[in-house]
Amino acid sequence: MPVEVRAAVRCGPDEVDASTIDLSLNGALLRARRIFPRGSAVKVSLFLGQNSPVIGDGSVMRIVGENQMGIQLDGLPLQESSRLQDFLLHQLPA
Repeated sequence: MPVEVRAAVRCGPDEVDASTIDLSLNGALLRARRIFPRGSAVKVSLFLGQNSPVIGDGSVMRIVGENQMGIQLDGLPLQESSRLQDFLLHQLPA
């Protein structure tokens, strides 16, 4: 679903600020000034306007251009997945 929210992506000790281009329960396409290589294991924080971010582990699956990376979310914890699902459901047109 095309939606833009603030995100942070950590790979080891490095962290970059990013924003989503597309977001789903399984992953996100993110835009960032610096991207991590394909195959990198990352921790993603999605700031959905709630008190605390949705946080989960993922993997960089694809690189698009010089500033976009597609991240597959690798099994969000149930509570985090529910929060993301609720957010996405509220983004659907009425």
